[in-house]
Amino acid sequence: MDLVGRTVLVTGASGFVGGHLAIRLATEQGAQVRALVRQTSRTDHLQGLDIQLCQGDVTGPDSLRSASDGVDVVFHTAAIAREWGKAEEMHRVNTLGTDNVLKAAVDAGVARVVHTSSIAVYGLEPADGTDESFPFNRASGNPYAASKIAAEELAQMYYQDKGLHVTILRPAEIYGPRSTTTTVGPVLAIRMGWMELIDGGEGLCNHVYVDNLVDAYILAVENDDVAGEGYIISDGMGTPWRDFFGRYAQMAGKGPLPSITREQAILKAAEAEAKAEARGRAPALTQAAVTLMTQKAVYRIDKARRELGYVPRISLDEGMRLTEAWLRERGYL
Repeated sequence: MDLVGRTVLVTGASGFVGGHLAIRLATEQGAQVRALVRQTSRTDHLQGLDIQLCQGDVTGPDSLRSASDGVDVVFHTAAIAREWGKAEEMHRVNTLGTDNVLKAAVDAGVARVVHTSSIAVYGLEPADGTDESFPFNRASGNPYAASKIAAEELAQMYYQDKGLHVTILRPAEIYGPRSTTTTVGPVLAIRMGWMELIDGGEGLCNHVYVDNLVDAYILAVENDDVAGEGYIISDGMGTPWRDFFGRYAQMAGKGPLPSITREQAILKAAEAEAKAEARGRAPALTQAAVTLMTQKAVYRIDKARRELGYVPRISLDEGMRLTEAWLRERGYL
């Protein structure tokens, strides 16, 4: 499907990924873009563009029905995306919210839906070479992963039972301009002297630059034979966290980052989680993050290359250069 002149809805457009996607669709793809945003969301990055802002929430079926009316394609990016949090809240937003999006799409006669999942469905310690043929890890105990697995099951149900043309993307760690989790947060932690590597930072980061991921969303719509399929999307490589965060340290004018052992990190994370539970706010370090930052598997993207024609066109060097320019422009460096 060609996106020129098509009416598209982007959920989560006030966020990191959804914002980049909405802007590309409006400025380069010739689409008529509707952005689903909450009343309290910041939308500065969408102002001045030919993007229609629709107030609503994926947990509100009425607002979704209104926003989906007359839409050709829905890009569903809205989610609570973190490895720590209450399972009930993640289920409400990530799972039931997806159900609301898919139901509204069916009722409105939407032609295509691209749903955003995560490599988290394969667990925090995947096997090296994990690809789409590997089963989901349902025993990880991670509420985010569980909510994403359940959302994928809903997407498959709507495809099989309702005939909805839905394609699923499973991004790796997404970085780039406007990323709080993998860009701004780490840079600020490095500047404040809080950042510590774990086991020398030898664990591998499976990353994807945000514009490469946006390419995959567009390819998922342009290809007609990908209904019911899921795709791992990354930059096609694993980079040691030592090198990934080390690039941020260089940008900030800092030397090599200090390191602690995995055992020390687990103790710190357990203490931080206990305090966070009592205070009702997210911990600075979680046990899930420790596991994530010490795993050494690299995901394969052969299926996305073969079926979507996906090529990670922006290298890590170029992605970091673009990210640094944005960080300096915004005063983070």
